[in-house]
Amino acid sequence: MKAALVSGSLVLALALASCNGGGGTNPAPAPSPTATPCVLPVGTSATSSTFAASSASGVNYIVPAIDNTIDTMSAGTLTVGSGAQLTTAIANGTCITSAPPGSTIYQFIAMTAVGSSVTFPTIPGWTFTFPAAVSTSGRTFAFYQYAPSATNPFVGTWTQVLGNGVVAGQNVSFAAGGTGFTLQASAAQGQIFALTSTP
Repeated sequence: MKAALVSGSLVLALALASCNGGGGTNPAPAPSPTATPCVLPVGTSATSSTFAASSASGVNYIVPAIDNTIDTMSAGTLTVGSGAQLTTAIANGTCITSAPPGSTIYQFIAMTAVGSSVTFPTIPGWTFTFPAAVSTSGRTFAFYQYAPSATNPFVGTWTQVLGNGVVAGQNVSFAAGGTGFTLQASAAQGQIFALTSTP
């Protein structure tokens, strides 16, 4: 999908977790960074939004997306702290060096929590509504979750957690499922997902 130019760049903060031992005559360990900024390339299409998280059942979140695609997240019944908000950043490029499987990568989705933690009972369901210019015919869509390595947040593994997606015209839908997760309030590292297709 062709990327539309936008002003500025989106920063996805990924925590770099490391443990360094010391003592004796060993040199002092370097300070452990709490976060490493991941700045998307200039010209990458990206957007982000922050909205209140709800513990009500059956809430659908319309997430501002890119390239005229509409993203709807069905999160199920969330466990949320007082004043919890979700920040969702969506882009069609990333500085993560390991790519998810699939011949076409449509979106990367980064989710973080603000104010209080937010717990998802499962991987949320998603519906992606593509513009008419994007053909969904004959394509198999999958939804992947990223797990950074312990030593480098930009080199990790991708695991398919939803799909294959159900295609109905320009809509591609994924039912919620898999293992849930908790977004800690204001943590640098959130959850990163990717929507791909083959071919």
